[in-house]
Amino acid sequence: MRWGCLKHFISTADTTRDEIQELVSWAKEHIDPFLRREQVHHDKRATLLFAEPSTRTRGSYELAAKLTGFEVDPVTGAEATSLMKEESLSATARMFARYHADILVIRTSLAGGARWVAEMLGRYGYHTAVHNAGDESNQHPSQAILDLLTLRQEFGRLENLTIGIVGDLKNSRTVHSLAWALRGFPGIRLVLVSSPEVALQPWYTEGLEVTVSDSLDALAGCNVVYVTRVQRERFANAYDYARVRGKFVVDATVLERLGPNVKIMHPQPIADGEVAPEIWSHPQVIMDQQAQLGVPARMMLLRRSLKYLPQPPEVEGVSPREEQVSDDHAAQTIARKHDASLRYIPLETGTVIDHLGGRAVPAIKACLGIQDHELDRHQVDVIGGLETRQLPSGCKCIIRLNGRFLTPAERAAIAFLAPTATFNEIRDGRRIKSKVRDPHMLRGAGQCPNPACVTRHDPEAALHPAFHGAGDGDQLVWCHYCEQRFPREQLFAN
Repeated sequence: MRWGCLKHFISTADTTRDEIQELVSWAKEHIDPFLRREQVHHDKRATLLFAEPSTRTRGSYELAAKLTGFEVDPVTGAEATSLMKEESLSATARMFARYHADILVIRTSLAGGARWVAEMLGRYGYHTAVHNAGDESNQHPSQAILDLLTLRQEFGRLENLTIGIVGDLKNSRTVHSLAWALRGFPGIRLVLVSSPEVALQPWYTEGLEVTVSDSLDALAGCNVVYVTRVQRERFANAYDYARVRGKFVVDATVLERLGPNVKIMHPQPIADGEVAPEIWSHPQVIMDQQAQLGVPARMMLLRRSLKYLPQPPEVEGVSPREEQVSDDHAAQTIARKHDASLRYIPLETGTVIDHLGGRAVPAIKACLGIQDHELDRHQVDVIGGLETRQLPSGCKCIIRLNGRFLTPAERAAIAFLAPTATFNEIRDGRRIKSKVRDPHMLRGAGQCPNPACVTRHDPEAALHPAFHGAGDGDQLVWCHYCEQRFPREQLFAN
C-alpha cells in the first residue's frame, strides 16, 4: 500500500487485490459481533468530522466506533465548526488531533482533503489515523469495502461477476472507489450505463472488461446492478442537472426483465426515484442489507487503524535523483556543435535545456515564469525542429537561458514535464551536463486544474502540490490528492 495507508484509509487506489480480499474477509468476521452488539473497551478517541450531510456513513461509523470501544466525538455539519468562518481544513483537523483524536473520520467537500490531512498531521508529528468518509466526488473507500462485503455475502465470491453500474458515474465517489477495488479480480466484467455527460472516466476501469451503454437493455446477464443517484450538488447549474436526471429508473418492469437471480444494490440516498419505491421491499433489492453491512466493515477498519496507530508518519515518495552525465570544456563542446552545423550559437554562461518534445515547451516556459512576449527581456531562446535520435519523433526543441542557472526544484519540475530533458550548465568555461532520473513525482510546483481540489482551497495545502506521472511526456499525470488526471501541460496553465 502507498502513503502509510495501513494506518490511514484514504483511497482504494492505495490497495492491491490481495489486500482488498484480506479486508473483506476481516470485515466478514465482524458481522456476528455487530449483530450481537458485542462491545470492547479501551481509552482511544474517534472524532467524526462530517462537513457534508450523511446518514448511513456517519451513523454506521458512530455505531462502529462505539462497538469497538472508542469514545466518540461526533461533529456534524460545517456549521458546527470554524469552517463556516473560513478556517482551513488543515487548522480544523490539527485542533482535533491536538484534542487527542486517535482516529479522525473526515467527510469534506474538498477533493483530496482526507489524504492532505493525513500527510499534514504527519508533518506536524501527530500519530492520528485518518479515514476518508467521502471527499467531494473523488473517493469513498469504506463504502467500497461494504459493497464488496455485500457481494461476498450474496455470491460467495468476488471473482467471475458481471456488475452493472447505472447513473451518475462521473461524479459518484462510491463508483470510483468500487471500480478501483475491483481491478485485479479475475473474471470481473463491468456494464456501465449512463448519459454521456456523466460517463465514468476511463482510468478507473483500466485492466477490466467494460461495456459502455446508454440503455438499460445492456444490463441483461448481470449478476448485480449497482444503481447511483444523479448528484445535483456536483452540477454547476440546474439546466445541466435537468438534462441527465431521471433517465435511468430500475422499476418492476426492469427488474422482471433482468430475471430472478439479479440483485439490486444502491449506496443511497435515493434522490430521484432511480430505484422505484414499488420494488424497495422486493427480495432481490438488497440496498438496506448493503447499508447495514457498513457497520461491521467500519468496525474492521477502525480496529485495523488501532493496530497501526504507532506507525510513524508516512514516507512521501521517492525524490527524483539528479545525475551528472558529463563535465567537459565548453570550448570543446562548442566545436563539436559547430561541426554538426547546429542552428544556434551556444552560450558562454547560462543553461541549455536539451531533448525537449515540442508539447512540453509551453508548460516549461510557464514553469520558469516566462511568457512569449518576454523572451527577449529574459534573454531566452526557444529553438525547435532540431534532429535527434533521442526522441521517437526524431525532432527536438531546446531552450537557451542566457545567464540563468536553474535550481534543483526547477530542474525536477522540468524533468517531470519532459522526462527526456537534459540540462547543460555552462559557467567558468566548462559545461556540466546532467539529467534527472525517476521524475515520476513532482512536489512543490504546479497547480491542479481541478477547481474542487484541496490545494485550490486550503492555503497550507496550496504550498504542497504533488503530482504523479508514468515518465512519458505524452501521458496524463494525476494529482496526488484529488486523483484527477489531466495532460502534463496543464500543470502550469494558470
